[in-house]
Amino acid sequence: PIGCMDQVLACEKADERAFELLLELYRAVARACGATQRERSRSLIEAVREYIELNYADSSLSLDSVAEACHVSYFYLSHMFRAAGSESFSEMLNACRARKAGELIRQGELSLNEITLRVGYTSPGSFSRAFRKQTGVSPQKFK
Repeated sequence: PIGCMDQVLACEKADERAFELLLELYRAVARACGATQRERSRSLIEAVREYIELNYADSSLSLDSVAEACHVSYFYLSHMFRAAGSESFSEMLNACRARKAGELIRQGELSLNEITLRVGYTSPGSFSRAFRKQTGVSPQKFK
């Protein structure tokens, strides 16, 4: 009977050790999955940034149209931007458009109305407000 008790205690210790190993394995897998998810999120945000750089002049460019182009849902892409915690899609788009508009203004070859249309805005008023918000100065005073 005493030998049986030793065997039972040995099994309990083995079960505890097996549980500890399984728990360590679970945690390692969870960390790896989390890292993979973060990498996918960064990769998707970078793909969106590149898409914006190529298509900023499209006045209908939106989170919805970019999500469709990236083959993800609007909700998933919106969640990725919120999870990333940096700039929003709109901020990214407006920053790109302001940067491109600034380049065109410095070249001095186009009117502000032409620049408005070339960088994806449909009205000079909305362009001017967005540009001022990004740069701190109006398009007329920028140079």
